[in-house]
Amino acid sequence: MTSSTLPDTKLIVATKDAVSCDLEGEAVILHLSSESYFGLNPVGATIWEFIQQARSVDEICAHLLTEYDVDREQCEAEVRNLLEAMREQGLVEIVEDAP
Repeated sequence: MTSSTLPDTKLIVATKDAVSCDLEGEAVILHLSSESYFGLNPVGATIWEFIQQARSVDEICAHLLTEYDVDREQCEAEVRNLLEAMREQGLVEIVEDAP
């Protein structure tokens, strides 16, 4: 597992350059600029929906911990990995420092 470069103080938001649809709890995302499709499992789809507004990694994890049976450390590691992968594909943006 690679370490994340997402700073704790940053907010992450889904790019406006993508559209998505729900497919039985999963999400399919089309990145408009690259014309690439991306699929997300139900947990990824939950994160995608939640980051339609700017959120910190902490907020995302807190939200997931209320919905899924996972320990905080594992949740944070997996959220950071997904957000890094999404950032590399241009699906999320880092927008500002959290208060």
